[in-house]
Amino acid sequence: MSGMDDEELAMVDAVRKIKDAFFCEANREEVNKEPLKEQVA
Repeated sequence: MSGMDDEELAMVDAVRKIKDAFFCEANREEVNKEPLKEQVA
């Protein structure tokens, strides 16, 4: 069904749903590595 256009989907009483499922998490230890080195020095 993903290859069908909106008109074809409407013929079979279906609709296209767009879902945002992206997720990203920062590696905090890696991000804070440089500032921690500067504090120690």
